[in-house]
Amino acid sequence: MRSFGPTLVSCALGLSSFAVGCDSASDKGAEEQALSLDGKADSFARPTEHGDLSFGIDARAEIAAGEVFHAWTFTLGADAKVSVETSVAKNLDTVMYLYRRDAGSNAGWGPFVAKNDDATNKVIYSRITKSLGAGEYRVVVKPFKTALTGKFSVVSSCTGAGCSVAPACVADKLAAFPKETAFTAGCAASLRQLALSPVTSTDRLTVALSQRCKVGAAVRTGVDAYVGYWNETYSWDEFVSDYFEDSEPEMNVDVSVSAAVSVVTLDVGGDEDGLSVVLDKKNKVLMAYQHNQSPVEMFFCAGGASDTKLDAPDESCGSDMLGLPHAAKDATTKTSRGTKAALTSGARADVAFAIKTFYAARGLATSKEVAMNLETWSTGAIITLADAAGSVEYVTAKDSKRIVFQTTGGKTTAPCALP
Repeated sequence: MRSFGPTLVSCALGLSSFAVGCDSASDKGAEEQALSLDGKADSFARPTEHGDLSFGIDARAEIAAGEVFHAWTFTLGADAKVSVETSVAKNLDTVMYLYRRDAGSNAGWGPFVAKNDDATNKVIYSRITKSLGAGEYRVVVKPFKTALTGKFSVVSSCTGAGCSVAPACVADKLAAFPKETAFTAGCAASLRQLALSPVTSTDRLTVALSQRCKVGAAVRTGVDAYVGYWNETYSWDEFVSDYFEDSEPEMNVDVSVSAAVSVVTLDVGGDEDGLSVVLDKKNKVLMAYQHNQSPVEMFFCAGGASDTKLDAPDESCGSDMLGLPHAAKDATTKTSRGTKAALTSGARADVAFAIKTFYAARGLATSKEVAMNLETWSTGAIITLADAAGSVEYVTAKDSKRIVFQTTGGKTTAPCALP
């Protein structure tokens, strides 16, 4: 189901967009910040990456300040006919570019192989329909005018032998929720990657239960976990009846991907029905967090009998963990040395708390100087403090005066779990 319908171009678009005097979409002037045919101008754009494009599933995005260019990728194993178009909010005029590189190649994308501004001369959404060969492809969407902002969806379809075929999957088979394990040092070390792995792509989808076999492995695992959770705790049939009555269940899905983990957050737009699922790179579930007034945290990442058991984090700790993934471009790093007062002066609250924790744990006089390496980003920080006895790394959440992860001598714990 599309989030937005294609819109006929208006000849009085208003100050919030741009003004044109026109009889058709072709009379609106020159495209701003057009991407070049030789591909060399693409680097300045730094598009917001949304990961894999799932054919038949609407991918939702928003053009906003600092997020003007948006990109999705897909791979064809053989010849296929692919159609990709934007479904736009009112007056959002988009331009779409398609790039190709050989499957398995490490080369850049090179020049675009197709481009479309207006699907017809009476509409302002974009559409590319093209017969393509085997290879890796990238779709980039941008506004026709740089001042334009707004929400849009990318709607896609694929026919032919080259279309990606999902592994064996039964769309309406309810998945079992994973069996919970103890919270351990192995869990803490795995979940620490939430903080240490910068986000490489984000995506927003609306997935009907019958479409779950069309999406990528990470999203499908998240959907399975969501259905399994509600089936185990409430009965999926009753859950569907409460929220959807006679309509098909649809889930809102947000995906955040990094080099080490993926976080898939799902809801159906109801009250306290959200579930976040943390996956490793093999799409094994590491953690689930149910968003309600009394949050429920579950862990699935124990490393065997030799894995040291830790006290499970309290309910609010899971929220801090999930809030940590960050963008590399947000990070700032600096090194310094000083006393407790010097290091905490002007420091963000979470950073100052880590410094105070280190001094207290070490029993250091406030006049003692220690070395500090600080990496901060919009959602948290990594603070490494060192004295003669060695170093301790703290990972903090920006709005929380507590330690989310602590690593000492190679052992990672979650002190926010402790009394």
